[in-house]
Amino acid sequence: MTRYPYYRRKRGRDPKMVVAVGGLLVAMVLAAVAVGPLAVSALGDVVAGATPTPQPTPTPTPTPKPTPPPLAVCEYGDLPATHTSYDDWALTLVDTTYRLDASYVPPDLVPVSEAGVSGSGEVRAFVIDDLRALVEAARADGLSPKVNSAYRSYEEQGALYNEQLRKYGLEWAQSSAAQAGHSEHQLGTAIDFGGAVGSWLTAHAWEYGFINSYPTDSSRRPGTSGTSAVRPPPRFTIPACPPASGCGSTAGKAERGPP
Repeated sequence: MTRYPYYRRKRGRDPKMVVAVGGLLVAMVLAAVAVGPLAVSALGDVVAGATPTPQPTPTPTPTPKPTPPPLAVCEYGDLPATHTSYDDWALTLVDTTYRLDASYVPPDLVPVSEAGVSGSGEVRAFVIDDLRALVEAARADGLSPKVNSAYRSYEEQGALYNEQLRKYGLEWAQSSAAQAGHSEHQLGTAIDFGGAVGSWLTAHAWEYGFINSYPTDSSRRPGTSGTSAVRPPPRFTIPACPPASGCGSTAGKAERGPP
């Protein structure tokens, strides 16, 4: 049998084949590097185009309402009031600190009966027309207002305070009655009303030139049973700006302490 020389040759690596394979591998690596970002980008486009899963809407936390600060505690003093001319009544500040002296007696006091209202007492003459209009309006709404108290002199106020002090002690006296000289009643422009008209007055008194000087809830009187309570009569006074000036509101009238 003839042996061909091919089979007798020792097998070895073909240099051309090595070069070709190496070039192919390099080309594949380069292709992978070039295609990689495109593939990632394409994948991102697919993900971006997908329908997002709805997320629950967070429930907003309600903002708490601010708590109003407590009312300032009344300070007690005995300083002479300023603007004490009778013509300056609208500027006269009378409260737990500032007082009128015993000589302050308005010269134009007239009976409240001139306004056609029941009750007794006196007010300054310029209050009468407004008081009459208020009383007529309240009666038109089926009410029967009356005057419990109006002008009160320095001496009368002192006697009232001392009576409260003697019966119920200092704390109650200070919260239920003003000391002599410290009451708006001495100005001749303040009226305590009766006749179950408190709610009506709160809603309408300002329309006739009056405001509630010291709005208050019922307070328990010392020395009575736990179920007994006393509600001070509604106090209304001509404000620091007469109705003719157009102020027409309870705004601007400070609550300054006991009557």
